[in-house]
Amino acid sequence: MKSKISIILLSVFTAMLIAASSTFAFHEITVGSVAGDNGDTVVIPITVTNPGDIAAAAFTITFDSDFKFELVKIESAFFQTFTTQWARVTIDGDEKPFSGVPSVYVPTGSSDPEDEYKQPILSNLVDFKLRIAGAQVQTHDQTETADDDAITTLFKLHIKIGTDTEDNDPDVYDLIIQPTYIDNADAGYTTGEDLPYLVGSSGPTETDLTLAYPTLVVTNANDGTIEVADLDADDDGMSDPYELEHFGHITDNADENSDHDNDGYSDLIEYQKLGTQDKYGNDYHPWVPNAPEEGGYIPANDYWTRIDTVAPEQMIKYNNVLACDNGTSGVRTYDGTDWNELTHSDAGGAFLDANYLMVTDRDNDGDDDLVAGFPADPAGSVYIHKSDKLWDTIIDAANNAPDAMVPYYNSSGSILAADFGSTDGGVKSYDDDNGWTDLKDDDPILLMTVDIESNGDDDLVGSFDDGVFVHVSGTDWDKIHDDTPESMVPHGDSLVADFGSSGVQRYDAGSNTWEVLRAIDPIVLTEVDLDGDGITELVGSFSDGIFVHVSGTTWNPIGTDSAENLIPYNGGLAVDFGTEGLYTYIPNRTPEEWVRLTSMNPDEMVAVDIDYDEMDELAVYFPDEALLYIFDDTPIIRPIEVLAQDWGNYGLWTYDLDEGYIQITGSDTIEMITVDFDGDGKDELVGSFVGIGMWYYDNNVWTNFHDSAPEAMIRFGDKLAADRGTGGLYLYDPTDEWVQITGSEPIEIVTVDFDGDGEDELVGSFVGIGMWFYDNNVWTNFHDYSPKAMIRFGNKLAADWGTGGLSLYDPTNKWVPLTGSEPIEMITVDFDGDGEDELVGSFVGIGIWFYDNNVWTNFHGGSPEAMIRFGNKLAGDWGAYGLWTYDPAANWVRLTNADPIELVEVNFDGDEQAELVGSFNFIGVWFYADGWTQIHGSNPQKTITYIK
Repeated sequence: MKSKISIILLSVFTAMLIAASSTFAFHEITVGSVAGDNGDTVVIPITVTNPGDIAAAAFTITFDSDFKFELVKIESAFFQTFTTQWARVTIDGDEKPFSGVPSVYVPTGSSDPEDEYKQPILSNLVDFKLRIAGAQVQTHDQTETADDDAITTLFKLHIKIGTDTEDNDPDVYDLIIQPTYIDNADAGYTTGEDLPYLVGSSGPTETDLTLAYPTLVVTNANDGTIEVADLDADDDGMSDPYELEHFGHITDNADENSDHDNDGYSDLIEYQKLGTQDKYGNDYHPWVPNAPEEGGYIPANDYWTRIDTVAPEQMIKYNNVLACDNGTSGVRTYDGTDWNELTHSDAGGAFLDANYLMVTDRDNDGDDDLVAGFPADPAGSVYIHKSDKLWDTIIDAANNAPDAMVPYYNSSGSILAADFGSTDGGVKSYDDDNGWTDLKDDDPILLMTVDIESNGDDDLVGSFDDGVFVHVSGTDWDKIHDDTPESMVPHGDSLVADFGSSGVQRYDAGSNTWEVLRAIDPIVLTEVDLDGDGITELVGSFSDGIFVHVSGTTWNPIGTDSAENLIPYNGGLAVDFGTEGLYTYIPNRTPEEWVRLTSMNPDEMVAVDIDYDEMDELAVYFPDEALLYIFDDTPIIRPIEVLAQDWGNYGLWTYDLDEGYIQITGSDTIEMITVDFDGDGKDELVGSFVGIGMWYYDNNVWTNFHDSAPEAMIRFGDKLAADRGTGGLYLYDPTDEWVQITGSEPIEIVTVDFDGDGEDELVGSFVGIGMWFYDNNVWTNFHDYSPKAMIRFGNKLAADWGTGGLSLYDPTNKWVPLTGSEPIEMITVDFDGDGEDELVGSFVGIGIWFYDNNVWTNFHGGSPEAMIRFGNKLAGDWGAYGLWTYDPAANWVRLTNADPIELVEVNFDGDEQAELVGSFNFIGVWFYADGWTQIHGSNPQKTITYIK
């Protein structure tokens, strides 16, 4: 049993009483007994008899450090008069605040002495010791009666049993009450006194204030208890209060498919992980996607589907299903919807462990047949799958299962070639007419088939300790190379081999010679038809990147980083970059040929068209969290973005999911923007810094381009527009350097593509001369006055004229009034996904409205503190009421009750759904992707995003 906790109610110190009797009655103080489970909030009453002459009370409640709790609040109706009454006495002819209550004195910094008593209950929690105090300047309304059983509650302690991270063992914990020594300036006790529980008073005097509060005698002090229950009504391993708090009901959430945040950890696992954190320091939580122990995690979206938590020993494509060897869990197939067990079991019904899977069209019907080896099966080791759970054996019990098998086709049909190792017979072949035939006694290192003679029949090629051989007939083999390759792959009708440091070589059967294609050791080789001409290209991953073979020793680079694995995928490649994640490469795909699918580290990949749409799905197993996913259909991928955050004197830092926080300079930032100066599709980060001027950051290098900081900067195409106040407006790019385009002082600058030519015009509001736009080196005036604010709305400009309302401008229609209401804030959001934004306005006195097709629609009667666009939704900061999103279909959805300081939208992982990043009061920086993840405990001064 755990050590007992003790809640020690310490003695009352000093307080005052007006008009009380000098004779005090029997007093009994009691701490209540409560029961609850971990996660419950219980109310512990502290009561007293005969309260009429009680002026004050003070307690110190000590909790054993093993008992985990959270103090929710301290409540007292008994001392409620304390907030509205103040005692004042006359001393030396001057009226002054009564100073006889030092224990509850709360300095506020106010010049009004009455403000000293604005807080009726003083609490302070230090080292598991809860100090509370309460006092009233006159006695309680209930007068003393002869009824000793009249009880009044002094305090109610609201305590949550357990915390978010730790629970208490089921037990009964004592609450022990006794007086003790007081000496705690933090709790309001400025001097040490040994005091009893309660203090009474016969009224203040001018001569001796200490007589104003003679002590009351507590006759009995009764202890209480907290009983921690173990409640799990549905017996699913999770406590009922936990389920009610997180799911809103008590039900069986412990099955493997219950994973509310789709992070790969079931709800039960997250419950069992309470008290631990993932690698980013986030508590495990059923609604917050947690990262695996290593690598990143798959964001929840429509393209990834988690289909299994069993680690496959092998995965292969089997017609239009995925076949998995799950070891002692048996062989199963997945058809895009359900798993089908291809049961092969021993006499006791236990699944037999397959040592390999392969496919071959043995019956030449155009469909593959699944072949599996079961070494532990005494009835036969090699089986062909027939249908559902039926298998045919093709090898008798006298032979062991082969180490590997390959399909082998010739004019007589399908043959199997098998490697039986050094002890069981070397290389053998199998066909239905002849059964098993010995081909070579030696133990092969590699076996493969390729039609190197281009005659329509496969040739069996083996790599052995003494070189590479091609099977001729019977037991005859021709030696074609003296060395042993590290791997071999077919390339059309050619054989390509990796000879390590001797590089990649291709065999020409006609001349019986080897051609060196690249004298570098490859990591992995494969063939794929990248250009769709029906002829496969040879692709290799090397230490210097990924290359496609052209001819001779010429290779074209398609990637600068080396990959751990490559497989053909929808006319391109699925590329495993290890800890850098999984990508696809598909030539001529827009907007990008390279697309990142996840930051997780793949272990095994198989491409298979499980939904018969003539496009492969990708089955991927991730060992870091033992999860198997199907990636279905390549999404439109947005560029991967990172955060740039200004931390003031701590400098400028970037953040992404893979590398976390990285400091890129220690200088204090005035302003940050992004500009793609060199047109490479990746942003340069531009900073204006205190004392050192303007710099831009590209490829980990800072370049200075001005010694002083402008008043404001914006991106204008591939240039930077800088507002230099009375010095006018300038443009900068690294080629033309600085060009002044006007000497007028800007009030505000934005960009709009008025003419729809794909290039923005620069719009400026200027001191004294109104509004102008800049296009092809020409300024055009379009209003004589300056608005309060401007934003881009499609190919138009929306201008806020304050009490004059909101108007739109474009050069064709000129000015068009939209509303006479005064905007507080404006943003644009494409609520309906039609590719055209709606204009959203928060207006004085009438709330939030959006404008679409010449119609205004109201969707809230109040105005938020700030709004930003979040995908096709609006994210609204409602201050102390938290963060909400809105779209017309789902209406308002609350994401958190935390108070936002700053909000930005960022696409960390390059999928269609961006993440929402918030900086929140007291709890730091978090991002939202179908759940919240904390990335920092403090708040930066400013955050922007840029394309990495």
